[in-house]
Amino acid sequence: MKWNEIVSTFDIPNEEWLITLPKYQQSTIKELLNIKDPEDVAIAWLTATTQNTSPFSAKKEDSSRYFDLIKIELYKLLCGNPEYSEERKELNGIISSHNNKTLVVSSISGIIGSKVGLAGTFIAPVTVLIFMTISKVSVNAWCEWQKQDETQ
Repeated sequence: MKWNEIVSTFDIPNEEWLITLPKYQQSTIKELLNIKDPEDVAIAWLTATTQNTSPFSAKKEDSSRYFDLIKIELYKLLCGNPEYSEERKELNGIISSHNNKTLVVSSISGIIGSKVGLAGTFIAPVTVLIFMTISKVSVNAWCEWQKQDETQ
């Protein structure tokens, strides 16, 4: 995947990420963002949804652990880990297509969901919330920040 295409994908207003979600998810996320930061909203979302979906998933974990796992896998995917080289090749076509945000969110959520044992549809709001954080700082800065978190 070309780095400048990844960077430009995240250079959009937060509202454009939110509209990639179904209306019921959009309204819940917007409401929570009025009182919490995106990371806390993501954990709140996972707390609410994993209570109902986790029994059908491959792994049982607490919601904050799911959030950590999602961030780790997203870091590997976006920041160049060789484990995701094939997925990045597939995403290259999606990222280079016009008006691709919904496809990007659903594809990445599916990829990450399969790694952490949750359905992509349930983690799509978490993916969007992390993308909103990335939009504020840039992909490069987010990757560095995550790398520093790993070493601490």
